[in-house]
Amino acid sequence: MIKYLLDRIVFGVGLLAGFQVPKFIGDYRQRVGGMLDQARQQLQQFQAIADRHHGGSLPALIDTHRASDNPTFRAEGQVIQNLIDQVRGLQATYEALAGSLDAQLRWLATHFDAVIARATLDAFQPGLVLTVGAAVCALTVAFAGSLLVQGLARLFRRRRARPEPPAPAPRPAGRPGPGGAPIHDPRRPGR
Repeated sequence: MIKYLLDRIVFGVGLLAGFQVPKFIGDYRQRVGGMLDQARQQLQQFQAIADRHHGGSLPALIDTHRASDNPTFRAEGQVIQNLIDQVRGLQATYEALAGSLDAQLRWLATHFDAVIARATLDAFQPGLVLTVGAAVCALTVAFAGSLLVQGLARLFRRRRARPEPPAPAPRPAGRPGPGGAPIHDPRRPGR
């Protein structure tokens, strides 16, 4: 009875946890989208400067900054380049997280950003995403958790049920051992 109840509890908890995976990914994507919007707004200011003074070329603006004698101005060139790289990276992440749930999971497995994930987790509110992908994810986590608990229970049950083999009985002294030779018993001197 307890085993059955434990199995159902683990399955239920796994089901609820499995539904949280797509919710977390959705929140992660939303956070990436906000970061992308902010980075684009910052880059747009530099693009306006490049439009006025460099024919719209951000690389030309960056080269001008880097060629300057002023170290502050040179450092700003690197900031602009970092901002361009950030926009590209965030755009790639945002687009990758627009695919199917399995594509999202594969992307996050290879391009996981711990800072974004931590910020997402800090603001995370559990909820149910009712899509086919979410249901498949929830059932997969529930079955995996249930199978894991059942496997561990069997493993511990086998270890507990396995008796220790009995120790071999000692041979009486003076009786011939294998091959007909008498067995020497150190407890009986002279025999």
